[in-house]
Amino acid sequence: MSSIARVARISLRHRFTVAVTLVTSLGIAVLWAANFSVLMPVVDGVMHGKSMPDLLAEWIVTADTRIAELDTQIIQTQEASEKTAAGPDKKLLTTLHGEKSGQVRLRESLLWAQPIVDKQLPETPFGTLMFICLILVGSTILKGILRIINSLLVAKLGNLTVLELRKEFYRRTMQLDLGTLRQTTNGDLMTRFTADMEWLGSAMQVLFGMAICEPLKMLACLVGAAYISWQLLLITAIAAPPAAYAIHWLSKSLKRANTRALRELSTVYDHLEETFDGIKVVKAFTMESHERSRFHRISRQYYRRSMRIAFYDSLISPLTEAIGLAIIIGVVAVGGYLVLNQQTHIFGLQISEHPLSHGWLTAFYAMLVGIIEPFRRISSVLNFLQRGTAASERVFELLDRTTQVKDPEQPLKLPARL
Repeated sequence: MSSIARVARISLRHRFTVAVTLVTSLGIAVLWAANFSVLMPVVDGVMHGKSMPDLLAEWIVTADTRIAELDTQIIQTQEASEKTAAGPDKKLLTTLHGEKSGQVRLRESLLWAQPIVDKQLPETPFGTLMFICLILVGSTILKGILRIINSLLVAKLGNLTVLELRKEFYRRTMQLDLGTLRQTTNGDLMTRFTADMEWLGSAMQVLFGMAICEPLKMLACLVGAAYISWQLLLITAIAAPPAAYAIHWLSKSLKRANTRALRELSTVYDHLEETFDGIKVVKAFTMESHERSRFHRISRQYYRRSMRIAFYDSLISPLTEAIGLAIIIGVVAVGGYLVLNQQTHIFGLQISEHPLSHGWLTAFYAMLVGIIEPFRRISSVLNFLQRGTAASERVFELLDRTTQVKDPEQPLKLPARL
């Protein structure tokens, strides 16, 4: 088991806090995607002077018309097939029947929702716009409350984990014999007690915070985009392999850089302790200049390690933005062609069961934007997790040591009187 997983197991002892954290993260993700979905009625309805009931009635008429057209095409295809020796065009008939089934399901859903929409929603375009604005305000307030609760619980998990791990680390250190303790310098011990523990706490907060919430937000938007057109969504997956490779490379580089930076920080602590403990000797032999030069070299080395981490960290955001832009450009081109020409196929590949409207395409683009932003934030999580991984390995390296001097199973008692 990896060291960071061992730390996570300590956090998982607080089951109620973890469970509430997951529930709030799920709520945030659902509201995140829902806010993008309201663009569809705004673009297709309000901006064309239609209320939601009007738009729904129009969709039902469109579905009825399309079903009638498909029935006609199916009959014509079957009649044409009977006149040829080749037999029926099974591929075309399968496509037509599939599109008809989709239209029938859509019509049934719209008919089910029509009485509710007619009764509950405003009948004017402006009233519909105000209703949508109220929904956005309410969902944003609710999402903000959930984020506050989530942030507090995540901070609680991180701090409780550090508290328990620091106590265990101190207890195990006190149990080690002097020979084992001398294998580690005091400066290194101080680094593990302070900086390493703080990085572990930050890693746990990121692990149970952004590392859970952001993927859930991506998943919610993926479900919304797939509902509009899963075929169009598959086009975006072309960029997934290079993105995964880039993130893997950055992850390994960040882990190495953070491990080396922690070692250099321990050296800084060692030098400080050595200098301050022997300050009288340094003063007596006028070695101030020599000690300053040593400290400068050590601090410079730590600076170089920190800048290497900053370099890898700086690559994350531009890289993910470039990948996101490539995805958006490809989907905009394909989606724009389908909507402007009211087509369902491109290069012989079916993209949707029915022609997409401007509103549905806008909602699809919004869902993609909703995916890219969490993806960008997830990539920034790498540095925290790799720092935490490097720190956990250093902490458990000492925690797993066993003392060379062991108490006997049956210790002898001292006599009452010598």
